[in-house]
Amino acid sequence: MHRDSLRNNEGSRKYQVR
Repeated sequence: MHRDSLRNNEGSRKYQVR
């Protein structure tokens, strides 16, 4: 669950920046 949290956070931010 820790890896998913870090990945989800980075993915959400990268998508929002675009």
